[in-house]
Amino acid sequence: MPGGSRKVYHTYTMEYGGTTICVRRKKVKYLYLRVKKDGQVILTAPLGIPEDVICRFAQDKLPWISHQQNQWKLMQESIQPHTYETGDQFMLWGEPYTLVLEEGKKQFRLENGKIYLTVPSESTWEKRSQYLKEAFRQLLLERLTHRLPFWQEQMGLYPNQIQVRDMRSRWGSCQTQKKQISFSLGLVTKPQECLDYVMVHELAHLAVPDHSARFWAVVERWIPDWKARRKRLNQADIG
Repeated sequence: MPGGSRKVYHTYTMEYGGTTICVRRKKVKYLYLRVKKDGQVILTAPLGIPEDVICRFAQDKLPWISHQQNQWKLMQESIQPHTYETGDQFMLWGEPYTLVLEEGKKQFRLENGKIYLTVPSESTWEKRSQYLKEAFRQLLLERLTHRLPFWQEQMGLYPNQIQVRDMRSRWGSCQTQKKQISFSLGLVTKPQECLDYVMVHELAHLAVPDHSARFWAVVERWIPDWKARRKRLNQADIG
């Protein structure tokens, strides 16, 4: 969940122990790593940092990279394709919900572990998929709108804008210069404790844009068990 995007000035790859790492040199102050859901490893480095420093950093992070790649692999293997028919299973707020289709004017409601989706009789698989995605987006926005002000007041950090995006490689992102925070639509599947962690994580980037020790100190001040929450966040429980 690194800070805001910056222009890439030079990109190349390096390989350690069978792991290919894409190095991107930008106008940033610190080194940081990101493992995407497809297993791709991105290492962002300052323009002027020596190559041997980058190499040592990458080698030191190999165990972490391997762990992250395994987590994403397990998550992808656990995801079953949805049918968007009655009986289909979805995860919402860390709990399983069963889809129940009804015929009529488009409506959506949650009740007793069930998702009631009312759609026109001629609705297609694609239409039902779109209806549910938009309904889930609204659920997450409502939860964020309700909960985020609490953390803003606690931390004294205020974004100018928040949005929900269908991000595949990260749970959240923060454009520090614009003070704009984006949250992954996938967070609608996670328990509140995980959502709180991501909110604190992204708000903390408004104070510290990198992932330095100072950044994690801010996170730990407000979420002392952030490591356990991050582990839970990355567990493969998406329906």
